[in-house]
Amino acid sequence: MLTLVLHGIFLDDLGEVIRSLLDGSHSIPLVFFSLFVFISAAMVMNMLIGILCETVRQLTSAEKENAARAQVRNKLLSLLKVYDGDGSGDITKDQLLGVITDPDVAALLQELQVDIPHLLQWQDMLYEGDGQVLSISQVMNMILDHRGDRSSTMQDVVNGHTFTRWAIGQQLDSQTASLKEYMEELLGNAAWRAHSTGQSRQVQLEAAASNKLLYSLSSWMQKS
Repeated sequence: MLTLVLHGIFLDDLGEVIRSLLDGSHSIPLVFFSLFVFISAAMVMNMLIGILCETVRQLTSAEKENAARAQVRNKLLSLLKVYDGDGSGDITKDQLLGVITDPDVAALLQELQVDIPHLLQWQDMLYEGDGQVLSISQVMNMILDHRGDRSSTMQDVVNGHTFTRWAIGQQLDSQTASLKEYMEELLGNAAWRAHSTGQSRQVQLEAAASNKLLYSLSSWMQKS
């Protein structure tokens, strides 16, 4: 075992071992030893090539990241500072829309493979509150994170889940508001028809309660 490790893998004095096998006419051990040396050398070479390729890939990715950040910093940062009239370093939603709609910025975003429609939806989530502002660094990082040529990270997965929950909540709120509006219109029409026939309020409530679905929805609307 020690001979295989020292002479077969680390190739320490390999020629002496082969000569000793040849001098002793050990043909079969020589064949197996040669196969072991060939396989171990190929495995070590593949490991070294893999390490070299991974190093080159990481260096290339780092260079692309630095180049993208340099592009954003040179072209976008100056425009953000122009729109930041008070010099506070904060960007409002209207100011960010003005920057994104700039032709030079739009060309830069297309060059960086930024999904502009998704970026606009994302900024709707970030600017959901009244008077909400973002710093210039947050805006630049947001644009860099939406590039199409970057590798996904766990933070991207978390951000995607956060955006999905927000989008679903927006849809539910919209559907709830539409349903409330429809129920109010439906109840108003029912009350108007009941009033036009001269029925009392008690009779109106009983008539509304006769429809189980209408009664349940009206109760839910009053609670909400």
